[in-house]
Amino acid sequence: MDEKETDLAEGTFVEKMPVWLRWILFLPAAFIGSIIAVVIIGVINWLSMRFTGYTENGWWYQIFQLFQSFMLGLFFVIFGATVIPKGQFATSIVLMVIITIISVLVFLTNQVTHTQSTLLFLLHCALVVAGGGYAVFIAHKGEPLGDSL
Repeated sequence: MDEKETDLAEGTFVEKMPVWLRWILFLPAAFIGSIIAVVIIGVINWLSMRFTGYTENGWWYQIFQLFQSFMLGLFFVIFGATVIPKGQFATSIVLMVIITIISVLVFLTNQVTHTQSTLLFLLHCALVVAGGGYAVFIAHKGEPLGDSL
């Protein structure tokens, strides 16, 4: 990479925020980003169910759920890494570790409570981690997100 690190927030309102505020908000932004992903895809899924008539037992519903898991990990890491002013790639790795730990803990909790199918739940957790991994790749490329938002 270049000697001067590219700010992922270049061209967004986040770039104009004071540096100290960006340092404080990076972790809340990561959680808010993951909530946004879940809500947006959940609403799209609900609208699709409402207007096409498919049910929660169908394969289309499961695909939406798997996509939602991937986007949860992606948005968690990319929102947090974008908000932080320096060390965005390193931060994306730390956020990836956090989301991986959370996914493992959620999976282990599911194993104890047996609330869902083990294989399907493992796939959901793996997709959360894969989404986070893809966000690390995006942060590594270091291209500003402002032009694409």
